[in-house]
Amino acid sequence: MANHHMADPQTFYQNFGDKIFQGVFRLGSAAGEGFLTEYTPYLLTLRGLPQITFSGEGGMLFSGEYRLPLVDIQRGLGTGPIFLKNLHMAFFADYGTVFDTSPKLNEFLLGVGTELRGNFVVGYGLPLTARLGYGIIVKGRKFLGGLTDPITNNSIKNGVLILELGTSF
Repeated sequence: MANHHMADPQTFYQNFGDKIFQGVFRLGSAAGEGFLTEYTPYLLTLRGLPQITFSGEGGMLFSGEYRLPLVDIQRGLGTGPIFLKNLHMAFFADYGTVFDTSPKLNEFLLGVGTELRGNFVVGYGLPLTARLGYGIIVKGRKFLGGLTDPITNNSIKNGVLILELGTSF
């Protein structure tokens, strides 16, 4: 997998013009929009990778997710400035790659996993989503090498922990 990346479901992107050495499209990271994450243009998020891991001049990403409502709380602590709206689980599968010339089926990665999510309102109006989950690459593991999860310091071949506080994606 010589520098590859992905995008949104059934979307194909290709960069034209001068070739940029590091690649325009980046693949990896569970990060969506959030307070603890920096905006990265052309980031194709493939859960199961702990951070931006691959890059290329083009990218493809297919994502599927099933959300299961758990509880609709709709309460806060007294009159405090935090309000828990609901909790739900999400089961996901992300399938994608980045490439320099054309995508190759044997270079796609498949990440699967689950997340527990809570939707909050902070400060009487700011919506936030907190995510705690686990993702693992089940196809394309040969491209992972000796990479480690920065949270657990374990090999990402054993999966990665997903922690995020930000807006919903």
